[in-house]
Amino acid sequence: MQCGDRLGTDHVSAFSLPFAIWMLSGFVKAVPEALEEAAATSVFSFISAWNDFLFAKSFCRR
Repeated sequence: MQCGDRLGTDHVSAFSLPFAIWMLSGFVKAVPEALEEAAATSVFSFISAWNDFLFAKSFCRR
């Protein structure tokens, strides 16, 4: 690969990441606070259940 071939991709990635962050920031700001709290509760509940499962599984060898 020559040096000139790579310059085009660097330019595209240097523009794409800031643009993607800018586009997603509007979406994240539009999420209601109640939905964020519900999601946090759901994640906590899932992690707790997963830990219980792994703890029980650690005693059952197969």
